[in-house]
Amino acid sequence: FDAVENLGNLSSCQTPVNVEAIRSQDTPLFPNPGFDEVYIPACSNPEGCTIVIYASEGKQVKQLLLENGATSVDIRGLQSGLYFVQMEGKAYSFVKE
Repeated sequence: FDAVENLGNLSSCQTPVNVEAIRSQDTPLFPNPGFDEVYIPACSNPEGCTIVIYASEGKQVKQLLLENGATSVDIRGLQSGLYFVQMEGKAYSFVKE
């Protein structure tokens, strides 16, 4: 988890992803584990929200703008493993099968 705790200054994130943020998730992603897509909390910004997904070693693997009330993210292109999601200053985690 050290790699995740030391992601550095990311311009698209208000708060770095870290273990404590993951432990304090108030809304989990589902299904978890996921295969084709995961559903996330609705974006509170009417203009859309930037979603950033990191692999367990801290490498950014996907970034997208979630618009129009969408609440799912396509994860078919990701390898199996643990991922962390940064959205609106909150951190979430999910497992890709």
